[in-house]
Amino acid sequence: MLLQVKSNCGHPEEGQPKPACGHGVFEETGVRSEFRALLSVRQQHDLPGAFGMSDLYLICRLTPLSHEIDFCTQECLRCEWLDLAELARTRETTPITSRVANLLMRGLQDGFQQVELPMEQLPAVHPGRVYQLYHRPMPSQEQSPVRV
Repeated sequence: MLLQVKSNCGHPEEGQPKPACGHGVFEETGVRSEFRALLSVRQQHDLPGAFGMSDLYLICRLTPLSHEIDFCTQECLRCEWLDLAELARTRETTPITSRVANLLMRGLQDGFQQVELPMEQLPAVHPGRVYQLYHRPMPSQEQSPVRV
């Protein structure tokens, strides 16, 4: 299994196609992808790069729709497909990359429902609109979460 490790930081621009994570990956790598699920959320306070504010970093699982890499040299120093098992084993990466690689390995082995945050679509307070809420299932939950 090969994995493209892509850290798409930042926020979507106004009018940017949704979901922004797949669009950002395409802009920076040339690889088209489709959102599958939310894997994890990193929360960090007093972040120097965010003017000392708090930061939430969403980690998503995407499915590649293309595989040819044509990366943006202004955004990326290097871009390549990596072996997921090797990435999970290496000590030459960041703790967050190592943890996500291990989450993905577990998902491949035991099913992604073991590692993903399921999504439930709920009605918004604005008429005719909905939102997606990601959370672990509750034992008393009557409806099954909608899978992405």
